[in-house]
Amino acid sequence: MKITEAIKSLTSISSKVTPKEQNDHGHIGFSSKKKNQFLYVNSSQLQCVVSLENNLFNVEDVDFKIDGKMLLKAMSECSSDDSSISVVNNSDGKPSAILIKSAEEKFEFSVPISDINDPVKLKKNSGKAYSVNKHCFIDLVKSTYFAGNDIDPERPYFYALFKINTNNVSCTCGNGTFFTYASCLSENACEEEVNFLIPISLLGNIMSIITSSSDSNIDIYINNNSVSFCAKEFKIHMAVDINATSWPNASAIFDRKSGNEIEVNSNELVSFASKLDIAIDSYSNKSETLKCKMSVKENELSFAVDSLCKIKYNIKIANNSDFVSDIFFDAACLSLTMKGKYLGEKFTINIDDSEFNGRSSPILMTTNKNGFIFKAFFAINI
Repeated sequence: MKITEAIKSLTSISSKVTPKEQNDHGHIGFSSKKKNQFLYVNSSQLQCVVSLENNLFNVEDVDFKIDGKMLLKAMSECSSDDSSISVVNNSDGKPSAILIKSAEEKFEFSVPISDINDPVKLKKNSGKAYSVNKHCFIDLVKSTYFAGNDIDPERPYFYALFKINTNNVSCTCGNGTFFTYASCLSENACEEEVNFLIPISLLGNIMSIITSSSDSNIDIYINNNSVSFCAKEFKIHMAVDINATSWPNASAIFDRKSGNEIEVNSNELVSFASKLDIAIDSYSNKSETLKCKMSVKENELSFAVDSLCKIKYNIKIANNSDFVSDIFFDAACLSLTMKGKYLGEKFTINIDDSEFNGRSSPILMTTNKNGFIFKAFFAINI
């Protein structure tokens, strides 16, 4: 992992978590133990450690903190691969600053070290390990994360729900009326299903570290009250709700067997969603959401949107169906659904006329590509 990517990710995490010391916001730690060097963030919510290769700094057996934003800006100005980075000591022989020089020595930055620390105590992995393909895990999060982003952190939907069972790992996010779900195969069988919640604010930040690493797999360790994500280049330990007690029962809809189903070509839906974005952007009534009408009849699915940009769009139904229905829903929900990272050739759309929690049952959309399952459901008005 590039040093600049590690500093950027850790600084962002440090700015958003609850620090152990009041003045630690935006600061990251450095530690050198024997032949191992690493950067870290250590808070009450998580410990995130990124290993450094080739002993980047010219020091041993020392721990200190530094302003991550200041360090990142200095390194950005000296972006050449030939730039040198070194630790400067004060008159007492203790580290006082990090000196960064450009290759041609036109620029020289000295970033002060804010504090000399006691050696950080690294948390050890505990619990059973589940190995998951890194790219699959990234796609899980990217396919669901947007559904629960930018919502009130006091609500239960501010979390991403992960499940690991006998042969797959899944992630669910939502905002109360719109939920997304994705699952893929895991490499280790799990005798019992394990659930845990991760705050979306933290999930978004640790994903930058996971994405930047060169590892092909990540190991997930699950303990009574914590979860660890580990690979060669990083270790992330998080305190979590292992019982997922605050999560609503979204699986009641995702696993729904009742209702009527129609199949349509995914490319057609993606094409319509791109046009839908134009109508959403031109919608002038900011106090209400733009509604989309979907009609099912005579083996054809038709959409109509009434905005400054009026849209009508027809799609052929792939399976035989004599089902007839007119429903309305928030246009943005369909647009977001089509932004899933793994969409198969077809989408199955499930419409159920029965009630759910005293309201009309949500519309459920499902697709599958090479074992990667993606689902979304959102509220409707019949």
